[in-house]
Amino acid sequence: PARTRPQSAFRAIAAWNDDSPELALAIRGIEHCYNVDTGLVPTPKSIDQALTGKRAGDWLKSIMSEWQGLWDLGTFEHVKYDDLPPKTKGMHQLWQFKVKPDKLKSRCCINGKQEAESEYDDIFAPVCKHTNYRALLWKCVQMGYELGQCDVHMAYVNAVNPREQYVHCPPHFKKPGYCLRMRKMLYGLHASGKE
Repeated sequence: PARTRPQSAFRAIAAWNDDSPELALAIRGIEHCYNVDTGLVPTPKSIDQALTGKRAGDWLKSIMSEWQGLWDLGTFEHVKYDDLPPKTKGMHQLWQFKVKPDKLKSRCCINGKQEAESEYDDIFAPVCKHTNYRALLWKCVQMGYELGQCDVHMAYVNAVNPREQYVHCPPHFKKPGYCLRMRKMLYGLHASGKE
């Protein structure tokens, strides 16, 4: 049987001109099911777009939740610009936004291109081959084990940063005369996955 196409559903939702959270949730659900971006729930490209758009309040909650989570985990500490080691440049932070089926996700990142090559040994991404997963599943079935999964909230940020790295405060979170020393790893750094 041929798969139903989502275009008619998108047209019907677009005709229903309503800014309710229920409608946005329905649109995100359809986008997720069909793995398409309808553009009906726009994803901001910058923090300014997020804080001035229709869903500014929801994005602000998401941004504040991420920022508070980073401070709760001890990711940063304030350092005066005058106390920085000589010839030290701070990296710039940026915000990445994603419309998920059940929520709006904000993530504070570092542009890894700003890192000097001397600040990391190698680039590492922990991945596993599908054959390993199949072998694990086969062994669990054979032994009669139950298998589960979990998600570690802010996993990269749990790793301690062994280097002296500094970042400028992100837009809308600036403290005059101060930058941030990164005590934990952050998304976008080359060695985040390794640590």
